[in-house]
Amino acid sequence: MRLIASGSNSTGHAGKDVTMIRVPKDSPIRSAADLAGKKVSVNTLNNLLQMLGEVAVTADGGDPDKVKFVELPFPDAVTALGKGDIDAMVTAEPFDTIAAGADTRVVASPYLEMAKTS
Repeated sequence: MRLIASGSNSTGHAGKDVTMIRVPKDSPIRSAADLAGKKVSVNTLNNLLQMLGEVAVTADGGDPDKVKFVELPFPDAVTALGKGDIDAMVTAEPFDTIAAGADTRVVASPYLEMAKTS
């Protein structure tokens, strides 16, 4: 196999990366480890964003097997987060910018968390 270009990358800036984990502004969730027992959306189950969510939870000392990942398209996830149907969302641009404008806050930057574990 030859790798000629990365499929995704990081900005290297916590809280301002291309993939983020967001919660409502008033959520008691403060870190990725707090996602245990919570419902967290990803755009596709068993894919990159779920893996990044699991990495962030693990890097923060949590158990990713205790997170309930659910599949929701990004636009639906922003709405579901606002309605309280999910506890958090793993998002990517340009939907992270949309979620940022919808009374959410960042609890983890998965690419940066992944760099800590490698």
